[in-house]
This record gives sequence, C-alpha cells and structure tokens, in this order.
Amino acid sequence: MPKKINDLEQRIYFLLKNEPFFASISRRITKSVNNNIKTAQVSYNIKSQTFVLEYNPTFFSTIEDTFACGILKHEMYHILLNHLSSRISFEKTSKTKIKFWNIACDLAINSFLRNELPEHCLIPGKGPFKHFALYKSAEFYYDILVKEERSYQDIEINNNHDSWSIGEHSEYDSQIQESKEKEMFNEGIENASKYGWGSLKSDFKEKNILLKKYNNDRIEWKSILNHFVQEAIKAEYKSSIRKINRRYPYIYAGKRTIRSPKIAISVDQSGSMSEDLVETIFEELIKLNKFCEFTYIPFDCIVQEQEIKHFERAELSKNSSPLFRVFSGGTDLNVSSEYVNKRNFSGHIIITDLYGICTTASRCKRLWITMDYCSNISFNNKFKEVILKINKSYSKEEL
Repeated sequence: MPKKINDLEQRIYFLLKNEPFFASISRRITKSVNNNIKTAQVSYNIKSQTFVLEYNPTFFSTIEDTFACGILKHEMYHILLNHLSSRISFEKTSKTKIKFWNIACDLAINSFLRNELPEHCLIPGKGPFKHFALYKSAEFYYDILVKEERSYQDIEINNNHDSWSIGEHSEYDSQIQESKEKEMFNEGIENASKYGWGSLKSDFKEKNILLKKYNNDRIEWKSILNHFVQEAIKAEYKSSIRKINRRYPYIYAGKRTIRSPKIAISVDQSGSMSEDLVETIFEELIKLNKFCEFTYIPFDCIVQEQEIKHFERAELSKNSSPLFRVFSGGTDLNVSSEYVNKRNFSGHIIITDLYGICTTASRCKRLWITMDYCSNISFNNKFKEVILKINKSYSKEEL
C-alpha cells in the first residue's frame, strides 16, 4: 500500500532508530522538499556551509520502506565517500566525463546497497555492468567507463548530480567542505561503535572498508588555518592593468596592494582555556606571520587594550609569542569582534572554548578555533561561520 506523501520524516526516524551509523550523519543534514527532481539528491551549500538532502515526496510515497531507506543511505554515502568534493575537479571537463563520474560514484555506493534499492538503480554485477566487480572505488569504475566509452555513453541516469556543489568553490571552501565530510564520517563511526552497527553488522566487507577509511582519514587543521590566512591576504589585493603580472606578463593584469594585510588573533583568557591549545596554534601562526601582520588581542568579558600586541611580518617568534595569561574572568564573545570591527583588519581568528554566545557580525572573514571536547556545547553559530576543532592530543592534527 502506497505511503502518504508527507511520511518521509517517519522513515528517517526509522533509519535513526535502527542505524546508529547513518543516524549520526542524518542529524547533520538539512532536509528539503523539491518536486522538480525525480528521486533525491544531496548538495553542499557554500554560503551556509551545510549539506542539504532534497527529495521528491511523491516518489517516496510510492516505494516501500526498504527502498526508501536504501535511497537515503545512498545519498549519505555520496557525502561520506567524498564524491561531492571530488566532483569539483571534474567541473571543467566534458559532459561525458562528468556523466561517467556520476555513474562511477553510484556503482561504488550501490555495491553495499544492492538488496536495498529499486530495480532501476545502477548496480555492479547487474545489467550493463554485469562484468563489473563489487566493492571497488569510484575511480576504479570511472577508469573502466572512460576506456569503454562507446559501450556506456547511452546509459541514462536518474540524477546527474548537478547540485553537488552550489556556488563557486575557492580552495578554502573546498578545504572546509572536505573537513565537514570527514568530521561527519568520524562521528558516524564513533556513534556506531557505542550503539551498534545496524545493517552494517552483517556486511563485514562494508564495515571493514569504512573502518579502514576512518583510521586513515585525518583532517589537517593546519591546512585549514593556512588557507584562511591566504584568503584574508587575497582580499587586500586587486587586479590592475598598471601592474605587470609576474607569471603571465602582458597577458593578464597584475595585482596591486590595497593595504597591508592584517589579521586579528583574539585569545579567550577564561580559566577553562587550554594553554597547550594556544601554544600549538601560535606555533603554526609563527610560520604564517611572514605573509601578513598579526595583532594579538586578549579578552574575557572585556578587551584588555593595554595588553594588545602588534607583530609586523616575520616578527612573531617563540620568544615573542604572547602565551602568558594576562587576566581571567567570564567570557563575552562579542567584545573582541566589536573591537576588530572598528579597525581595518583583513581577517579575524578567535581562539576560545566557546562558552558563550556571539551576536555580533564580523566585517571581515572570521574563523573560530576551539578544542574537540567543546564540540557538543550549544554555541550559537548565528552567522554560520567555520569552527575549527582541534583534537586534545594535538600531535594527531585532527579536527
């Protein structure tokens, strides 16, 4: 008997109840109705920095629970296996290659879900892909499709995944997207380890592949910080035909400096802050100081202006690094942003434990850095900004 059109939430609840791994992933994805698509699709919205699952309620009303859950899992796998971020490198290639990449991604996922999907889905070992082996990567299937292009160019797909990336990606945006994909994946593994593996329990091949990816997948927080600084620096340069382009002289316009790039480093002085965290971050900032100027701003419930220190390029060092605590007290996350907004900064990095709320918008790009054990605190991320979480065993370099 067909289900009611609006019962997808009940199916998602069923998924959450019986699949701890996918439950953790689903909670971090925004759900949205879209009657213009055939089935369902996931995308990453650069502006809001969130993953979105769009679905056609009419389609879901006509299929049974097993297939509905299988399709939901399928879409989540696109995020977990980094298919959305991998698609970026294909954007400027031919339509045929993009189509083959979409098919390859579906084949890689559907190896795990071959008994949970409708007949029209692309599955290794069935139909035109009957000689394809199971449990291979998207890259593996893609190489075969390209080599045998004539045999597969007429295959139709229900979803061309055009929405996988909404908006133009900068290198910094790509880094943030990949970090969020990996963070979701790691949380799913940890949730399954505590509460059970659900349907994955019986599929040891799938579980082992996921665990291997979990053990090898680490997020370089230093890379995210580096890209943030580089993006802030770029904001202070503008194209000018009066400047010669060093790489392509007289072909492209050069760059002229609007002002010297300056980045504010606000450090929470509350007693719950980890001094080891601050020291670890400043070790990396010392390396980045050669590209721009830094201003150290200590704060708790106020900004202690007499303790503010400015560092010219290449001036910050271990000996000059302001690692001492100048005062302590309650935390007001607005005061440092209010101070920075009144001055000309290219970017703002706030190192804090997130014990507080922030209602002040930033006039420049803002990055929050905290410890991983603060990840569950209900910080009011009103402006959908990046929160970089560093593992307490700092040498692991994980978010």
